[in-house]
Amino acid sequence: MTCCLNPDCQNPLNPDGFKFCHCCGTKLALLRNRYHPIQPLGRGGFGRTYLAEDIDKLNERCVIKQFTPQIKGSGAIEKATQLFEQEARRLQQLGQHPQVPALLAYFKDGDDLYLVQEFIEGQTLLTELEQHGTFNEFKIRELLFDFLAVLKFIHQQGVIHRDIKPDNIMRRRQDGKLVLIDFGVAKYLSGTVVIPKTYCGTQGYAPLEQITYGEAYPASDIYGLGATCIHLLTGMSPHLLYDPKEARWLWQDKSQGAAISKQLRQMLNKMLKVEVKARYQSAEEVLQDLTSPMIGNWYGEFDHKLANFTITYHLGSWFGGILTVHSPNGLSRIGIQGNLDYRTQTIQMREVRVLSEPYSGLWNLGRNSGTLSSDQKQMSGMGQDSLQNSYSWSFFKMGTRVEIWYGEFDNQAAMLTVTPESGNSLSGTLSIQSSNFKGLYRIAIQGNVDPQTNKVTLRKLRVLSQPTQSTSENWVMRIASKAASGHWVLGESQGILSLDGLQMMGKGQSPNQLPYWWAFSLDKSEWHDRYSESL
Repeated sequence: MTCCLNPDCQNPLNPDGFKFCHCCGTKLALLRNRYHPIQPLGRGGFGRTYLAEDIDKLNERCVIKQFTPQIKGSGAIEKATQLFEQEARRLQQLGQHPQVPALLAYFKDGDDLYLVQEFIEGQTLLTELEQHGTFNEFKIRELLFDFLAVLKFIHQQGVIHRDIKPDNIMRRRQDGKLVLIDFGVAKYLSGTVVIPKTYCGTQGYAPLEQITYGEAYPASDIYGLGATCIHLLTGMSPHLLYDPKEARWLWQDKSQGAAISKQLRQMLNKMLKVEVKARYQSAEEVLQDLTSPMIGNWYGEFDHKLANFTITYHLGSWFGGILTVHSPNGLSRIGIQGNLDYRTQTIQMREVRVLSEPYSGLWNLGRNSGTLSSDQKQMSGMGQDSLQNSYSWSFFKMGTRVEIWYGEFDNQAAMLTVTPESGNSLSGTLSIQSSNFKGLYRIAIQGNVDPQTNKVTLRKLRVLSQPTQSTSENWVMRIASKAASGHWVLGESQGILSLDGLQMMGKGQSPNQLPYWWAFSLDKSEWHDRYSESL
């Protein structure tokens, strides 16, 4: 088939071999003796878009945008022409990104202007919605992870798209990646305000500052992406999901029973704030919130042994990292991969490979099932190894600036998680593992380090938890009598930090004058970086 390029033609498709359009009589010809238009793709205020073949590239498919604005007035036409030329410059600049169509050519033919772009084989998210139904949380998170990287890139280039909607996001068939199309109303940034002001966008997807005042910011594209997400979650256009009388969004009531986590609800609501300043200000900010709740340091116990779990990546529902278990023989480090079901908050984890262990063959991890707490700060579960031995595990989320120290306290394996505070102060949790008790003692501590002398002071704030089950009644009696020794009633302890800052050791005395010793080494293992790079 051959397409007539007359923008007023009512039936532009013609059989091959025709020299003139069967409908309007316009002469049919190749553009620049190279591009063969074969199918109309769409029509806007500035002209039509065609699917074409490039005969110089073995009939490789491309997209041709024809500029024939249906507007009146020399000023309006001049402005529209400037918009079209700006799109060419932007596409040349942005087309280096693999998720933005590349600009192949830009030229004038007669009274019309043309853009030739890379053809993206796939379908828009709107078509995907119509064919496969509404998205669930997993698909929305995948969309956000993939697409926010594109928004981050175009904003770094000083460009705001201003028309983010399901129709302008395509899923490429080749690799499933999302591609941002149609930069026809995009604008360059000038500081924080877009100049000149142009009232563009699509109802329901464009925020108030864009529709009413002709202004747009990176946060305006964030709004459009949020509106796209609630459309895909509910199957309803965003303008039907907002109640102007009550000034609130109704999308949560219209989500057709889909289970949406509290975290994602809060994120989407923040993306859709009416006031610009109340929204996320950048794609990077959204990504930072999206990577939680899993990424970070978790401390706790695994099979009644001291352990910490450093999660280094979280993409969609998948996460991975390193589990470090403190056994009497030393540290075992295991690469872990897991899956989080956002609807049920359930976790599945499995071993990827053993990174290090005190003795070969010591480690044997089976599949694990557990749950993430509603506040997303605790996870716990059960597992069974290949020998059918069952075990339990539980972890607590630590802050972003936490140091992990391994060692011993009063001849018992121990772990110290420390958060540096203002000045030379610190706070954290001392976890002590008993070889006779199943479980851990956890004590909240405070302390400080004298930078002049490297003197360390540690003192107890309160007991956070203690084991409830023992393996021996005799041990219960022993521990009851020994409690005053400083094991679980921690008096003030004094110690020294090594010059390289990697070790500290010291002693303390309980209220009844019984002494105890402690020593810790900072976990500076390179396994975390090596393993993260290999994923």
